[in-house]
Amino acid sequence: MDYTTYGQSCREPHITPSSELVECRRDRGHSADVHATRAGAGIIVWEISAEAA
Repeated sequence: MDYTTYGQSCREPHITPSSELVECRRDRGHSADVHATRAGAGIIVWEISAEAA
């Protein structure tokens, strides 16, 4: 099981195609280009484009 506490999480926000707000749960300080929710069947991964950064 992998678990990053909310306080240790990146928390970069993302709106899914179904208009759901999710936050990155990878460790704070990870590579800034790829974000993801917690691992599992419903994992959501997104990238930050160069224009948005």
